[in-house]
Amino acid sequence: MKYKRIIAGNLFLSVLLISTGACSKEENKPGDGKENIETETGTEAENETETETGIQVYADYEDVAVSFYGNKQDMHYAIADNPGSDSINSSSRCGRIYSTADKWELLYSEKLDGTFDFDESTVFTVKVRSSHPGNVYLKIEHPDDWQQGQLEVQQELTVTDEWTELSFDFKDLDIAPDTFGKIILLFDAGGEAPGTAWYFDDLKGPPLDRTPSLMQRYENNPVLRPVAGTWYGVHIANAAILSPDESPDGKWRLYARGSGYVPEYHDQIGLFTQEANDFSPYGPWDEYTSNPVISHGPAGSYDDKGMLDCAPVVGPSGAFKFFFNAKTTMYNTGALAGASSSDGGLSFTKFDQVLKQAIGSSDAIYHNGEYYIFYGDGNWNGTKFAGPLQLYVMRTDDPEVYREDQVSLVLPVGGGPGDFDSESVNGSRIFRLNNKWFMVYQGSSKHFDFPERFHVAYSDDLINWTKVQNDQPFFTRGDAGEWDQGGIWYGEVFEHEGTLYMYYEGWGCDCVIPDRNKPYFAYGISQTGAARVSVSDFLDWCGL
Repeated sequence: MKYKRIIAGNLFLSVLLISTGACSKEENKPGDGKENIETETGTEAENETETETGIQVYADYEDVAVSFYGNKQDMHYAIADNPGSDSINSSSRCGRIYSTADKWELLYSEKLDGTFDFDESTVFTVKVRSSHPGNVYLKIEHPDDWQQGQLEVQQELTVTDEWTELSFDFKDLDIAPDTFGKIILLFDAGGEAPGTAWYFDDLKGPPLDRTPSLMQRYENNPVLRPVAGTWYGVHIANAAILSPDESPDGKWRLYARGSGYVPEYHDQIGLFTQEANDFSPYGPWDEYTSNPVISHGPAGSYDDKGMLDCAPVVGPSGAFKFFFNAKTTMYNTGALAGASSSDGGLSFTKFDQVLKQAIGSSDAIYHNGEYYIFYGDGNWNGTKFAGPLQLYVMRTDDPEVYREDQVSLVLPVGGGPGDFDSESVNGSRIFRLNNKWFMVYQGSSKHFDFPERFHVAYSDDLINWTKVQNDQPFFTRGDAGEWDQGGIWYGEVFEHEGTLYMYYEGWGCDCVIPDRNKPYFAYGISQTGAARVSVSDFLDWCGL
């Protein structure tokens, strides 16, 4: 359901969206993860997290399911239909594996977002069904290295072809606190019935003890959602916000990348605004009626597929530049490209050529007579990105020409809390506070371009940056089953009345999917969420 309001006497359209909760199969970025999970049901689940005192649900396949992986190919882990609803388990979906009769076969969870709080409970339970009796083991492990801690409890399934709830109590074992954050399940490992299907559901256990993110999510996320049949009918993301002090017309401006069928599929950039004297950090925003303000180019051009990653900047005498990641059908990589506006950012003329191939726009700042153009570079070798993905800046007085001798590496991989950013660092969004520059960046220890966490670095000169040393996450992706359960990008921060607000891109769907860690998993879409923290709490967190 959507409501649109025409504003009399100006050029803008106000959009208020109410989510239908639907999952879309449309995606504009190819997954680069290995396919090791199957899905056998198209039923969509509502996102209503079950809560019980002292208990956390880890997989019920209706509302939530942490990602699991089989260590043997023939296990074929899948989300499947319940083979026989009964009084023990009446749900429509469950997990399923096939036994391989290998004594080392097991199903292991993703690294969970915390460690089990055994002060609340020492018991795990799971409902199991199979046509063959056998032993079932539930193990818990250290999230990073099983050699630092593992415990297991065994139960026997004696009843066949009906659901049974098994209980695994760890109270008599030597449980080291703050140690265990992964679940392993073994169904008849080493048994004599290869090919037997084992079904499981309603996996519950002690709640996770985890440190909350500094930034707190807006309760009515996402704040920007796709509108069917428009230029942002599939995705809307990569928000870039100009305050009234930065904007040519004294309004709040929000530029965003929208993706849709117009009639072919393209990524384009549009403009939304709010009046300064009636500003609401969460919107609604008034949409410019002549959107998109930057459209994809004609066939054979450097942006004939479209553009991503908005980076507007106002330079000397109101000169308005806009940098983006150009996408083309001519090659697989993007390119750092730009455009200029002569009417204050309402329409644009693109640069004649891209600045550089195989790098992507992050942000652009004009300061003390120079442009600082930030971008991510993953070391393209002509065949693939060899990595790592890191952040660079070009400091220049001519933003339309790329010059290698004016480039500096400003944020390398690694050095973040627990080295969560050891594989990739990208997506810098920069803001100024108390005469210091701050950068929100996205990072991952697992993926080249599917980050699960934001962190912050600070600088006095836009060239030399220091990563904040605080183990509390600045912001992380949503929990399993939430709309942003996959990857998060481009944390755009602005200050308003003593509070920092952040808009960010989240990839996911309000549904249970088999593997939320697979980059750009099916049914996912990009939408824009918001979060907030007070300025004082942020500075305390930074240690400044």
